Amino acid sequence: MDGFSVGEPWNARAIADVHVASWRAAYRGVLSDEYLAALSADRRAAMWRDSIVGGSYAAAIAKAGIPVFAWQS
Repeated sequence: MDGFSVGEPWNARAIADVHVASWRAAYRGVLSDEYLAALSADRRAAMWRDSIVGGSYAAAIAKAGIPVFAWQS
């Protein structure tokens, strides 16, 4: 693992990709396939970017040879 850092606005897309992928994996069979398929990394990235810039969320990110593989808010 490369380490942990505070998520910055430019990390928003990577956080969103992990967020959507983790929801699709974790909630398969719990939430409808249609709902999970409709999750949008583009919309989620905008939400994360706005939240980080606006200070409503702080995100800690973990890196391991790829941009982001985990986040915690």
